[in-house]
Amino acid sequence: MREESMYDQITSLKKLVALDFEALYCSHNPLMEGGKEKLNQKIQFFENFYGQVVYWANQGNTPRAIMRQIEQKENWTQHFLTGGKMSARNMVLSVLRDEAIRR
Repeated sequence: MREESMYDQITSLKKLVALDFEALYCSHNPLMEGGKEKLNQKIQFFENFYGQVVYWANQGNTPRAIMRQIEQKENWTQHFLTGGKMSARNMVLSVLRDEAIRR
């Protein structure tokens, strides 16, 4: 979403995965087993995404060009249903904001 921080999400997920659990009660896809493994996969995806965005931004790319470089497609149904609040572009912009703050 527009106001979310990818860096904060990664940090929070790492705190969660350090806890002792197996079941993951998520409203999107509750899992009775393998919850920790799924969170680790999500952390890996976010870290890879974050690193790729930083790399392409450092090459001078715009957010739109970054999305093309990392082959991140917009989910237009989700985009329109949320008035543009939830979008892949917002994920890219979140990384760029986080990096600007951390510098």
